[in-house]
Amino acid sequence: MKYKILHNRYILITILINIFFITSAQDDLTTDSLVNKNVRIGFDSQSDWKRTSAMSTISGEKLSRGFSSTLGNSLNGKLPGLTTIYGEGEPGVAIPWQLIRGHNTYNSGRSPLIIVDDFECFYEQLIPEEIESVSILKDAAATAIYGAKGANGVILITTKRGTEGPMKVSFGAQYGLSKAKRLPEFVDSYTYANLYNEALTNYGESPLYTNEQLAKYQNGSDPYFYPNVNWYDQVLRTTAPLSEFNLTVSGGQNNVNYYVLLNALTEAGLLKKTKNLTDFSNNSGYTRYNIRTNVDVNVTKDFTVDFKLGLTIADKTNPKSLNTDGLFDLLSSIPSNSFPVYNPNNSYGGNALYSNPWGDMLETGSYTSNKRTFQSVLRLTHKLDMILPGLSATAGIAFNNRFEGYSHKTRTYQRFAIAQTESGDVYTSFGDNTSLSADESTGDKWRNFSFQGGLYYNQAFGKHTVDGMLNYLLNTYTEGGNNIAYKHLGWNGRLTYTYNKRYIGEFSISYNGSNNFARDHRFGFFSALSAGWVISEENFMKELSAIDYLKLRGSYGKTGNDNIGAPRRFMYEPYYEGISSYFFGSSNTWMQTYAEGILANPDLTWEKEKQWNIGVDATVLKFLNFNLDIFNKNRYDILSQPNRTVPQFLGITLPYQNVGKVENKGVEFEAGFDNSNTKKDWGLYANFNLGYATNKIKYNAETLYSYDYQNRTGKMIDQPFVLEAIGFFRDEADIENSPLQTFQSVKPGDVKYKDQNNDGIIDQNDFYPIGYNAVPEISYGFTFGAKYKGFDLDIFFQGLANRTVYLSGKNYEALQNNGNIPSIAEDRWTPQHTNATYPSLSTKNNNNNFQSSTLWQRNGNFLKLRSIELGYSLNDNIIKKLKLKQIRFFINGSNLLTFDKVDIADPEKLSGYPATMSVSLGANLKF
Repeated sequence: MKYKILHNRYILITILINIFFITSAQDDLTTDSLVNKNVRIGFDSQSDWKRTSAMSTISGEKLSRGFSSTLGNSLNGKLPGLTTIYGEGEPGVAIPWQLIRGHNTYNSGRSPLIIVDDFECFYEQLIPEEIESVSILKDAAATAIYGAKGANGVILITTKRGTEGPMKVSFGAQYGLSKAKRLPEFVDSYTYANLYNEALTNYGESPLYTNEQLAKYQNGSDPYFYPNVNWYDQVLRTTAPLSEFNLTVSGGQNNVNYYVLLNALTEAGLLKKTKNLTDFSNNSGYTRYNIRTNVDVNVTKDFTVDFKLGLTIADKTNPKSLNTDGLFDLLSSIPSNSFPVYNPNNSYGGNALYSNPWGDMLETGSYTSNKRTFQSVLRLTHKLDMILPGLSATAGIAFNNRFEGYSHKTRTYQRFAIAQTESGDVYTSFGDNTSLSADESTGDKWRNFSFQGGLYYNQAFGKHTVDGMLNYLLNTYTEGGNNIAYKHLGWNGRLTYTYNKRYIGEFSISYNGSNNFARDHRFGFFSALSAGWVISEENFMKELSAIDYLKLRGSYGKTGNDNIGAPRRFMYEPYYEGISSYFFGSSNTWMQTYAEGILANPDLTWEKEKQWNIGVDATVLKFLNFNLDIFNKNRYDILSQPNRTVPQFLGITLPYQNVGKVENKGVEFEAGFDNSNTKKDWGLYANFNLGYATNKIKYNAETLYSYDYQNRTGKMIDQPFVLEAIGFFRDEADIENSPLQTFQSVKPGDVKYKDQNNDGIIDQNDFYPIGYNAVPEISYGFTFGAKYKGFDLDIFFQGLANRTVYLSGKNYEALQNNGNIPSIAEDRWTPQHTNATYPSLSTKNNNNNFQSSTLWQRNGNFLKLRSIELGYSLNDNIIKKLKLKQIRFFINGSNLLTFDKVDIADPEKLSGYPATMSVSLGANLKF
């Protein structure tokens, strides 16, 4: 609690400091440019002063600091309202989980809609160098036009285009090293043997290891029969190389503008090289090539053709398995004294419980995945001024495809456990040496076709301006082995009216449908009203010279989410499923049986959300800018089974109904300052952003519980329900005088839990809502940069708060399932050490101590130095001699520092492939 108070004070102080010294991040923060700058708002662009919706934008250039192989991780903390949870650290797997304005539904369909160049698409293959901007659309005014797909917010990505002028060539290269930030820590063999003996004596059993054996573990005199193996050191490199090369060519003339990019990225991964040590393995690695060609052609002064083509080729290789989950699970399982890496005869060590991780990497084959993604967009635009000034028509099609194939080469190998006898060493064999077998298979498949066609209007009439659009949309896609396409179609439109650059009104509407629902429930209307008032344009504001720009905006509307988290498609149709078997006749012949599955619901439809947003944008003293948004979202028609109203003794699987409700509300703040483009020899910029979103389940049709505190209704989404650990049992008298713990019989040193309902029994009824979940309520980021003459510096911190993480699994649970002992178990309870943080040890699976409880919860808040980059650009005289436009050298680091309360693990990555940090050197050349 003390840490939480201090942490929240830190956040508040940071906000106050930044309110006074910095404001909203813009590429060009002069007042005039802010008012007239165009922003992408979905299907078209709009002058920023006309914008009445809540959105945040960042340029691709600002995402390229540091090193990250995944665009999603580059967005960590950069945009207020976007929460990014770090994905897997393993190269080629690191796809983060993202939410806009927190949780809005308790079902699985929580992810935002991804739009790339106006079309629905995937985006994890994109890189910052090919991106013009990334925007998140957050309120109904921005997302109502996306209808039944907009309620979770929209990530809007625009790729770069060429501009008219001479050809510009840019080449960049960087090379660096990555390493694990924090690896799990386990005790050595001597400590393991001692603690194992202690665990046996705790339950009245005789010690397994003699004093002589303990001495051999301690002095390391016999590494074959008394090994001490750190399997993480054996399998992992200290550092792993990474590199990236980037070439772009852009320009335009004779009515043709072009932008071309070639990018190559390589990450070796943390596993040691194995290819040159055996004929049966391969090195771990990830290689990706990005190719992009965007071309704009002005066929006539009124007719333009835009063509965008993106291609990504990604190859990933691992020894042993497709990904490293199984390997890291094995590394965390094997006690350090189990067996040596190699036996005296140079065979692989092993036993009946565990294989040899090093042998697995060298001898069990390799797995290669080949992923190909293809994105293409063709758009035709024709001005129709001859019909109506300001009118234009556009039509576009997009084809996107993703395919992943696998090549598996597998075998088994022989390993041996050794034992000493009077007649010599005895080898016990496990496994057989076999030849390689190959399997070529298909993994992920996704294919999409989209069409858009519409009319756009933009015209000024004196002090009045009118902007409008009307679009027809068709989107169809297939994924995986499902050949039944997902289809969405409909209309959307937007009408914006402004007067005298002061008063703005906007109406958005969409009518669209999905084939996931029954015929009479496939289509629906979604709409939003929004308004803005540019207060700084009023005469009474002219005397306030310090305020250059001030706008108040608000919106209210209805959006939808058709990703409802259903367990299967077409739930309006009844399904009969093979569920069990029945035996007939005297010979008990087995027959497959079928029964009605989940009851059909022909009235099923999408989730809906009504939301309002109030925002303020301001510029002060010509270079300080900020914006503030307050929002409230009410999601309803969330899919739930009516467990509260229909008894389970009916013997049916209850249908899903649109009955659930969730409220989500919060605030977002962004502030920034930037004069780096206004000063010749020096400049500063800074940016601070913060998003806070809290939610509450209003109704979810849950079953009736015995006690009110067990209800999920009224709690946050994914609220943890755990036992409240109140210490360890001191002695038998303490056990006798405490409530009966029913998970198993307990001994002194076992975890004691609070009796929440005071019935004298600790059981399932005592699980209590305690803590937050892993998704934070607060996300914030701070960027600071400076330049002086040829030097430039960029520093970015990201933080999360109001977050709880949970320690579970082999990295933290000592001796469970014949597992290892983590170093945190050294502070275990003993009769001599009662002021402990870890329960007493047991060689048996302890069903009491490792219940979900507050003992294993940790404060998941953190502040990370996400990236830092120091660069130097050569002066003009040297550049001219080399006939270049710019040469810049840089050094950068990613994830270098973490301030948190977990300590024993990275708060974003508690198990599996570890979170990594990296340092790179590089150069950029412009011709």
